[in-house]
Amino acid sequence: MARRWPDDTGAGTDAPAGSGDAAASLLAELAAPGWLAEDPEAHLGPKLRAWLPAHPEWSLTGTRTLDDGSWEIQVGLAGVRRARDRRAAALALVGSFAEDRCFVEEVRETGPTFVIVTGQPARDGFRAHGHVVRLVLGPRGETGEAGEADG
Repeated sequence: MARRWPDDTGAGTDAPAGSGDAAASLLAELAAPGWLAEDPEAHLGPKLRAWLPAHPEWSLTGTRTLDDGSWEIQVGLAGVRRARDRRAAALALVGSFAEDRCFVEEVRETGPTFVIVTGQPARDGFRAHGHVVRLVLGPRGETGEAGEADG
């Protein structure tokens, strides 16, 4: 059996009962027709832009809505070299626009990229809805080495 970590005994424990309920609910909502809200720039952009001035380590270099309805945010991040520090900074930025439910995955394509699924469950007369966001960090010189892995 492959180890998960150098000191891994291979004897993990089961996840607590019900701990996947929120993720399962978000997945079910995401799969529903019409879940993706229109105009992510109008819905999420003002929240992101209000947050950025207090965080000068970030530079917004562009945004665009892609053909599939997802919103792409291109940013630079100054002074961060380690992958875990970059991840922590990215999660803080995601928090500026995240809705009640949020899933974040870091993917390594041409450079550090985070795919975010964030949304609101049905309530108060509103249908469940949300957004898919791609947070693309700029050139390696601004964000650390794309190939770094430090858990």
